[in-house]
Amino acid sequence: MHPEAKAGFYRKKPIAFTHPRKTDSDIVQKILELRTAYKMGSKKITYYLERYHGMNVSQSTVTRIFNTYGLRRLERTARKRITHSKRYAKSVPGHHVQVDVKFLVFKDLDGKTIRRFQ
Repeated sequence: MHPEAKAGFYRKKPIAFTHPRKTDSDIVQKILELRTAYKMGSKKITYYLERYHGMNVSQSTVTRIFNTYGLRRLERTARKRITHSKRYAKSVPGHHVQVDVKFLVFKDLDGKTIRRFQ
């Protein structure tokens, strides 16, 4: 029997080498970077990635990545970091502002109709 043919008789592990729904490595690197550099928790990282990078990752996935790479809970002395939001400023005042107007109809002493808005 050929020596390479013997390898076919050994039992292989019944697991896949790659999972089809595995989290991309660039997302994992971004999560690890946010955790180590900014000391963010899993919920804040989830919101941050969705808002600023368009990456949809669940909070439990972020927690699992922490556990896989040995990043445990944040210290109690870790500062609460505020994630800054994007400011909305336009050069035209009143841009995209909706105002509801209610017209009121009154009669003055002479019986003349007066319209006022509120």
